[in-house]
Amino acid sequence: MDLTSPSPAPRMHLHFSLTQISIIIMNTPLSFVSLPQGGEMIIIFIIILLLFGAKKLPQLARGVGKSMGEFKRAREEFENEITRAEHEETTKSDKKAPAKAEKEDKEEA
Repeated sequence: MDLTSPSPAPRMHLHFSLTQISIIIMNTPLSFVSLPQGGEMIIIFIIILLLFGAKKLPQLARGVGKSMGEFKRAREEFENEITRAEHEETTKSDKKAPAKAEKEDKEEA
């Protein structure tokens, strides 16, 4: 065996199923992910100020506010549509159950 040349590193073959990968990801703590705070926010604000300038900041903030309002409105509309569909489905099933029971009673008689 020649000690001057490095030996190739052994290759590890890891085979995970999709279920195993999802379990690994779900059990990984996300404590390292956090919102910017204090000094980080100041640095971000300074970078935005340098990029857009003082005159564009109010327009930028207005645009962000409008887009957030539109997103909130769309989300509420979607939630209302889901709850309305659920309500319609429950009322249909409630109406079908007595009608089905009456139909069965008539057939038995």
